[in-house]
Amino acid sequence: MNIRVLFSLLLCFCCFACAETQKKESLVLWYNEPSENWNEALPIGNGRAGAMVFGGVDKEQLQLNENTLYSGEPSTVFKDIKITPEMFDKVVGLMKAQKYDEASDLVCKHWLGRLHQYYQPFGDLFIENNKPGEVSGYKRELNISAARPPP
Repeated sequence: MNIRVLFSLLLCFCCFACAETQKKESLVLWYNEPSENWNEALPIGNGRAGAMVFGGVDKEQLQLNENTLYSGEPSTVFKDIKITPEMFDKVVGLMKAQKYDEASDLVCKHWLGRLHQYYQPFGDLFIENNKPGEVSGYKRELNISAARPPP
């Protein structure tokens, strides 16, 4: 094999590996201090149960959530879900035409089972450190590229 071909292949491999590394690095959220509010907390979970982790050192807060706890009354609206091939094609067509609001309205109206109902927090779990000390090098992060979808 020609040395130039070998060098070119090696260069392409290195560029690809570097690009993959950069993609994954861009999917990491990190902070150097605990969150001050819910919007800065980091989520963990499996799609059914989860928590928002605030990252406190002396006192940690985990806001717990579970997918059967939602606003409103139990209902049978799941039988009203209408996902037909025609409706699917219509939504895809609207998306391709960049009519995102119309597509979203159709999805919300016909595909979602619990309309106008939202997940509610299950509760807050507080964990206190009885021996607080000086903290240095604090870092909390969420690596989205390493996340796995629910089974």
